[in-house]
Amino acid sequence: SAQRVQITALRLAWPPELDRLDRIRFKSRTIWDRGDSHPPTSIDPGEWKWGVSRRVDPGAQETLTFIFTGGSSSEEYDLEITLDGVCAISW
Repeated sequence: SAQRVQITALRLAWPPELDRLDRIRFKSRTIWDRGDSHPPTSIDPGEWKWGVSRRVDPGAQETLTFIFTGGSSSEEYDLEITLDGVCAISW
């Protein structure tokens, strides 16, 4: 049977004209808020907010929201998500 997985690491290459990546939200809750002004941003397991779920149930569709001080950009973004340290998804 399928098991739920957890986001363990993330790497986001984002357009530098956005100034700063302020925070990341998952399922409408903030899961990271350390901020970064220099792309790319790599978030390792120890950097997530404590006590906030990053779990995805089998078959579920969830939303990650990246909040920048510079608004949005039509330039390319590159995202890699690692789930439970063994599976990586890239866009």
